[in-house]
Amino acid sequence: MIKDKRFLTGLGAGLIIGAVLLQLMNFAEAGRTPAPLSDKLYSQEEADVLVRQELDQAAQHEADANNPIADVPGEQEPADEQAAGDEEPSDSQPVDEIDAEIDADEQSYEITIRYRMTSEDAAEAALEAGLIDDKDVLLQELIRRNLTYRLQIGTFTFTSRPTVAELVDVLTSRPK
Repeated sequence: MIKDKRFLTGLGAGLIIGAVLLQLMNFAEAGRTPAPLSDKLYSQEEADVLVRQELDQAAQHEADANNPIADVPGEQEPADEQAAGDEEPSDSQPVDEIDAEIDADEQSYEITIRYRMTSEDAAEAALEAGLIDDKDVLLQELIRRNLTYRLQIGTFTFTSRPTVAELVDVLTSRPK
């Protein structure tokens, strides 16, 4: 038999306190309400798709609001009457050619590097943005310079098409 009963008293008190704390935790857990379904967490790709859809809808509503003739039935002239109306020969360039020239002069390229993007993902994004013709060339340059894990997070904008070396320098430096 154990002569020192303080050990058993301490052990018993510890078990009782532990059981009480466990019961308190169980009651607290039962009182919680589950999170509502509207608080769904989205991945980056899902969030990007949702944002694009919202922007497209907003742009469509804005375009509809800026075109009052399309909203009022019967107010728009038929296409034949418009074509037969005031036609003047024009010496200027067609609108499509002017737009193409403006786009060529103001061509800019934009690439976004997100958190946890691999160098292959970044090369694919650069290919989609029109910065490079072959993603393997960019990957080989990153590997050659040992910078595959040095890509910086951010959005990078280019006013002209850079060389592969310039692209690597920019993508591995902080965005401005």
